[in-house]
Amino acid sequence: MSKGGHVPELLLINRGDRPVLLIDGEELVGAKQNRVLNLTILAPAQSEIVIPVSCVEQGRWHEVSAAFCASPRVHFAAGRAAKVASVSDCLAQGQGAVSDQSEVWHHIAAKAARFRLPESLGAVRMALSVLHSLPAALVLSNRPID
Repeated sequence: MSKGGHVPELLLINRGDRPVLLIDGEELVGAKQNRVLNLTILAPAQSEIVIPVSCVEQGRWHEVSAAFCASPRVHFAAGRAAKVASVSDCLAQGQGAVSDQSEVWHHIAAKAARFRLPESLGAVRMALSVLHSLPAALVLSNRPID
């Protein structure tokens, strides 16, 4: 992934001899903000295409790496469903494959609150890292607040 583009778009450069499948909701980490894909896209071999994304790190805008890389994580189900609905609405209105960015951040903040994580840990990657580092018994006993 190139760091080119702006918040709702990234430039994908596929220098490979095979197409690359990018799945809606996959997290891309690096550059100035981690993002998730807004659509499932098949990027042709030897191509450069602009891909629509949503930011999952509200408040961070400093570079942590020169480029993006794929993460083993995907956006959580409820947040992904809301993002897909928002992107679908925008596509139907001819606005492109953009999401309601504030809604994306709202769902992340709500999930962090359910797990009693500090607001500063609102990024999906950070929240999941914290949960994965806790003993399993603690995570299982820390039920979400209804």
